Formats: sequence, C-alpha cells, structure tokens
Amino acid sequence: MLKKLGIQFYIAAALLIIGIVLTQWVPQGKSMPLQKDLLTFPDQLGKWEGKPHEPFDPKILEVLRVDDYLNRYYYNPEGQWISLYVGYFRDQMTGEMIHSPRNCLPGSGWNFTEMQNVTLEVPGNPSLKINAVRSVLISGQQRMLTYYWYQARGRFLTSEYWDRVYLVLDAMRYHRTDGALIRVLTPLPKEGSFEEIEAQMQDFILQFTPTLVSDYFPPAVG
Repeated sequence: MLKKLGIQFYIAAALLIIGIVLTQWVPQGKSMPLQKDLLTFPDQLGKWEGKPHEPFDPKILEVLRVDDYLNRYYYNPEGQWISLYVGYFRDQMTGEMIHSPRNCLPGSGWNFTEMQNVTLEVPGNPSLKINAVRSVLISGQQRMLTYYWYQARGRFLTSEYWDRVYLVLDAMRYHRTDGALIRVLTPLPKEGSFEEIEAQMQDFILQFTPTLVSDYFPPAVG
C-alpha cells in the first residue's frame, strides 16, 4: 500500500511536518533587512540596460507577501529582453514563505518542461557557484527560458524542500529565517536553436549575482 502512494505523498508529508515544527517549536527568526534597497540595484549590467521597476498589482502582492522585491526588465542593443525578479523575505514563518515558481507560473498558463539543475561559476578566490533550476516554459505557441533559485542565507538552493529543511535548521541554530527567490526569464523563438539566447542568459546571471549577494543580501550564516 505504501509503495503505491509514491514520492509525492512522502514529500507532502515532510512539508507538513516541517510546517508544524516551524509553528510549534522553532523560534521566530530575527528580522534581517537588506543591506541596500533593491530599487537601487544597478540598471546597467554590461550591455543590458534596465527599465524602471514595475510594481506588481496589490492582489499579486497579497499572494507573494514579500517584504522587498525588484521586478525589472533589461534590454540589450538588439532588443532582446530579460526579466529579473528578486523577492526577499526578512523572516519567514507559516503563511509568509517563498512561493515556488512551479506553483505560481502554471496558474498563469505556463507549463515547465526540460527541467534540470545547473551550476554556473563566477571566477574568483573563492569562486561563486550558482546552483539554479533551468527550464523552458511553454504557453500555447510561446516559449520562455527561465533560471531560478532559492537564496537561503548564503546558499544557492534548487529544491524548495531543501530550502524548507535549511529554514528550520538555521532558525534553530542562528535564529535566521530570511531568504529570497531569484528568477530570470527571456523569450525564445518558436522554432530553431537558442544556444545564443541561453548563453546571453547565463552571462547576465553571472554579471548581476555577485553584486546582489555581496551588496544587498545580509551576510551568510556560519
């Protein structure tokens, strides 16, 4: 009988247990403000020029429940655009947690395909390794390429389940439950290869992430 329930059942059960622990046992995390206002994030990233921040509709914000966020489109000289979204929580408790793109975007008509975990590396000493979920979104004849990850107090996580686990552990050890979701999107052609577009996307991520991590997010735990 248990074998027939499948992995989704066990994942759901684990999340339920984590939620109970968060509300009943784990101390509330310290409110950790950003080092800088996200609206001051650079609007020039290499050849990419950012347009003004686009505020979300209040109804969307009621669902997201973020403390701070950035929603900006960047354009290159050829007219290609990349959307950057950063949603930040100063502390997370039940009802005020990061929403997975896999739950939100399908509700808007977009379906995830070709999902895989990837690692991008910014050279340095030490280097910065960015773990992200890479996927192609499809809605009718439209396609978009997306990369996203959970920023968990210095960690780059691709799994919402591990994000919850570290949330509990860091709350217990460091009294920290701050976190963020970073998501980038760009349109894809209906047909043909898109290696150049993907290369541009990866280069864009490598450009903005070090600044976001070092100058805007609170210091890492540990």
